[in-house]
Amino acid sequence: MLARLAGRPGYQNAYTESVDDWVAAHADLAVPPALVARATAVIDRVLGERSELAELWDEGDGAPWRATVDDLRRRVTG
Repeated sequence: MLARLAGRPGYQNAYTESVDDWVAAHADLAVPPALVARATAVIDRVLGERSELAELWDEGDGAPWRATVDDLRRRVTG
């Protein structure tokens, strides 16, 4: 949502349509820097060494998942 509000939506398809419509209707909303900082901290934690989620993904080929989350981080932070 934050990336979309900042004009960096990533993929768009039928599943994201309702979110995209909401963002279009609220395009004048500014994303607070504190919220971006919190989102970035959460993404860093998900990707971190102590992340059980990252550990589970890395049991297989976690590279595509990590690339997707890294892309999200770039889109959220600009």
